[in-house]
This record gives sequence, C-alpha cells and structure tokens, in this order.
Amino acid sequence: MKNLKIYFLIAFAVIGLSAHSQTAYIVNNISRNVSVINLTTNTVTGTIPVGANPYGVSVSPDGSKVYVANYNTNGTVSVISTATNTVEATVPVGQLPQGVTVSPDGSKVYVANWNDNTVSIINSATNTVLATSFVGHQPYGIYASPDGTKVYVTNSNDYNISVINTSTNFVSAIIHTGTLPTAVCVSPDSRKVYVVNQISGTVSVIDTVTFTVTDSILVNREPVAICVSPDGTKLYVSKAGDSTVSVINTATNTVSAVILVVASPEGISISPDGTTVFVATQNDNSVSVINTSTNTVTAIIPVGNTPISLGNFISPLNTACSAQFLLYADTTQAHHYFI
Repeated sequence: MKNLKIYFLIAFAVIGLSAHSQTAYIVNNISRNVSVINLTTNTVTGTIPVGANPYGVSVSPDGSKVYVANYNTNGTVSVISTATNTVEATVPVGQLPQGVTVSPDGSKVYVANWNDNTVSIINSATNTVLATSFVGHQPYGIYASPDGTKVYVTNSNDYNISVINTSTNFVSAIIHTGTLPTAVCVSPDSRKVYVVNQISGTVSVIDTVTFTVTDSILVNREPVAICVSPDGTKLYVSKAGDSTVSVINTATNTVSAVILVVASPEGISISPDGTTVFVATQNDNSVSVINTSTNTVTAIIPVGNTPISLGNFISPLNTACSAQFLLYADTTQAHHYFI
C-alpha cells in the first residue's frame, strides 16, 4: 500500500504541473498597451496600459516581470509585475528604444536605443540605468546569450552587429552581416548567433568562438524577426513581405517548411516546451498560433491595434509546480524520481 500511495501522489503532482497555463504578453504599438494571453485557452485575459508606441518586450527568466520598450523620443521602459498585471515602474532610457532583453540571471535589462546609438543597461533590482554602452548606428534587435557573457545588438544602418562583453559593458567585437540586420537570437548552448537581414532576405549564422559568419540562409521576402527552439534544432523566421514563417533546420541550415500566416507578421516567440510558435501579425491585429509538429496555424487570437512584440514575449515554465514532487512523494523514495 505504501508504494501505491507514492505513485498516486506523484501522479497528482504531474496533473498539477500540466494544468499550469503559459502566458504571452503582446505589445500593441498603436493601442499603447499589452494584451495578456492565457495560452491554455488562447484568450486575452487582461490589458495593461504602457507608454507611447511600445515596441520591444522581454519576460524575465523567473516570469515575475515583463519589460516593454516604449518607442518615443523621450524613451522609457515599462516594468510590469506579472503578479498584478500592472506597471510598477517606468525607467527613462535613450531615444527611440526598440529591442529589449534580460540577462539569464534576471539582474540586468539591456535596451537598444535606435536614435542615439546606445544600449541602456538597467539594474532590475533598483529599476535604474547603471551603464550605457555605445554601439553602431540605429541599433534595433538585442539578445543576451544564455551563458550570460555576451549581448548581441543588430546595428541596422551599419549592416553589422555589436558584441557587448557583459563583464565590462563595452563592445568587444563587431561582426558584419547582411543588409539591414534587424532581429537576433542565440542558440541555447550559446555557440551560434542567428541574425535576420531584412533587405538581403537572409539569416546570417555566426560562430561565437571566432566571431565569423559561417553561413547565410536565404529565406527571401523581408524577414523581420526570429526565434530558436528550446533544443536548438529549429529556427522560426517571420517574413513581412509574404506573410509567412520560414522554418529552418539548424543541422543543415536549410528551410524545411514555409507556413502561411495572416497579414504582416512581426514579433515571434516559441513556447518553452517547443510545441507552439506565436506570431504577432500587425496588420490583422492578432496573434497566429502555430503547431510545430504539423507546421500549421491552429488558432488566431484577436489583440490590440498593431501588435509588434519584438523579443521574447512568453513566460517561462512554472518551476514552482515541479517542486510539488518533493512535497508529495515519500522522502525515502524520492531519489528514484529525481536522478
């Protein structure tokens, strides 16, 4: 009976974990707000007012905060508490902030300021700018490497990216890519950087050891945003020119599928389990939901006016639920389930 009891309680914990819902935070540029989407039901559960012309977005690694870059001359970042879905702080940064990313440990927030060629570095504990890095002309996309050592910034007018060393906050390398680089992402092992070049219609593949472009993948039709699957095997590229998403196999650096979505896709993110991709489609005021197993659109969610959502807009998996295993399992048997 003891073993039966253990199995029953562990099964109960698993049910509790699977029932947890993911959340997406969609930045609506013209509406000046953020739509909160329950990704279990694909419904909007709330709307959060932010600053003027919000653009970039990034969810903290622990899921407690959402950072939104408000694209205006007197640029700011809205700090949203996910517990209350309210703005708890507004941080002044540079002019016309676009991309935003959070360090893996959640201690710093990096904001690309398009109009003054800088990156503002925010202390997340105090919500104040602790440093400013000077990069290239018209920085747009930005991404912190999973190992926490680098931040990669696309300089759209220079056709290159700046590599910021996070220990010094200075640019340690400049890498030339294609024409009009916009979005950027980094592989989960931090060994590869992928840069979308809008006019070239390509994705540059960069080796992070040599800081050289090792391949250029043709996707065509104005690619604007990119995300990488949690296991690093696939890239998803939204393309405004033909309202599609290209799926790239990272083992071969070739396009394996092209998925039709609705008008003018912009920001794109993937769920932490890799099963679903979400695409903000600005001309349709909606979010397209893609099943990654079938590469088909399974739902379209209405949101606010002109959703952009450049960056990671999906909350991480709830690690608190997994702790229930220890609470419910017999401690004498727990090692069988955690090794």
